[in-house]
Amino acid sequence: KQTGFKDADLRWCPVAGLAGENLAKCKEPALTSWYKGPTLLDLIDEFRPAERLTNYPLRLCVSDVFKTTSLGTTIAGKLETGKVCDKEKVLLMPCNEV
Repeated sequence: KQTGFKDADLRWCPVAGLAGENLAKCKEPALTSWYKGPTLLDLIDEFRPAERLTNYPLRLCVSDVFKTTSLGTTIAGKLETGKVCDKEKVLLMPCNEV
């Protein structure tokens, strides 16, 4: 609860990675005697995609900057909110580069 996850959003699934048990199929009779739930892959398929906040101003968390002679300056990062369209100019702060 301290991490911010809601109890209703949490699921658990017993797996044995070394044996591959209950990852894609449940083969072990000892497990099927007490666990009737979905496999790990089934649970992953049920994940809800994250909400895209495109209605907010552009916010890009920059993780790396590459400067090359052929491409110029290239920025890598995660787009948190907003969106960038093709041929759109972006003003980078605090250096005021476009």
